[in-house]
Amino acid sequence: MSKSSGPQNTFESEVRDDWLDRVARFNQHFGRFVRDALGVLLIAVALMTLLALRGYTEGVLLTPCANLLLLWFGWGSYLVVIAIGYAGYAFLRRSRTPLPWGRLFALELAAFLTLGLLAAMGGNSLLRAESGMDGGRVGWGRRLPFDFAQGTPSGSRGVCRREERHAEEKGCGETNDARHPATAYHLPPTD
Repeated sequence: MSKSSGPQNTFESEVRDDWLDRVARFNQHFGRFVRDALGVLLIAVALMTLLALRGYTEGVLLTPCANLLLLWFGWGSYLVVIAIGYAGYAFLRRSRTPLPWGRLFALELAAFLTLGLLAAMGGNSLLRAESGMDGGRVGWGRRLPFDFAQGTPSGSRGVCRREERHAEEKGCGETNDARHPATAYHLPPTD
């Protein structure tokens, strides 16, 4: 008995190239050049940002980006620049090995915890964090849960008192509640 071979049903989507096939074809032909251009761009951005962080160069876009990195990451902004530069190097390397996700997440976690360590080494001062030192805002915020767990006053009340005492010790002027409207409701008047 022979099988009847009727007309093959072909769907329109099987005949026509879909968008994923076009992306794969583009990647096959031009992917190497795009990766090279992206790698060079990332390394250039890392170098320019490093120079801006050190104060050697300025620019309309570069200076605000460097100031934002310093404000949020403090000295950890150099870790961000190193990560951007390494990503550019990884694009240029053309390695066929897959990305080691476990190692990448471990490095990110280590950098995140380093920001808290930098803030702790600097005394976990909000003034220092706001001036782009230690671990910046992220490091200062990362350190806060440990202060609460230890029972040290680091909430808005404790931080403001500590910062006012620090300002008084350094001779930064009067520290009354009128100058600090955010703390006027949290702090009792000092004698």
